[in-house]
Parts: sequence; C-alpha cells; structure tokens
Amino acid sequence: MTRDMVDIMGSRLAWHLWKKHGSCSGLSAEDYFAKSREAYGIITQPKVLNRLDKLVRVPASVIEDAFLQSNPFWNAI
Repeated sequence: MTRDMVDIMGSRLAWHLWKKHGSCSGLSAEDYFAKSREAYGIITQPKVLNRLDKLVRVPASVIEDAFLQSNPFWNAI
C-alpha cells in the first residue's frame, strides 16, 4: 500500500507515517492512505515553494505562513 503513495510522500515516509500515526488511528491502512491522499488533494502548495531551485534555510514560521496564505480555510479550523 505504501508503494501507491510514492507520488506524494515516497514509500519510506509512507511506511513511517503508517507505523507512527496510522496504525493507531483506528483506520485500516487503506482508509488511512485514502484520507492522506484526500488531504493532499485539497492543500495548495505555496507558489513560492514551487519555484525553489536550490536548498534554502528559513524559519519554520515562514513556511507555515506561506501555507496559511495559500490555504485560508485553515484559519477557520
């Protein structure tokens, strides 16, 4: 099942997330990964991150702010 998630998180990360979070979520692996894909599908990645062509170091708050600006519905959660 983790092989099916390679396009959005890589198989190693998918396996790690399943072991750490998914296995105790109360969901089957199939449902956990389906929910993960659903969440991925509604998130807008900030355009500034799409344009990066080299490694940069910025505070986590900069990344968080960029995601919040690109996904204003999060502020309502």
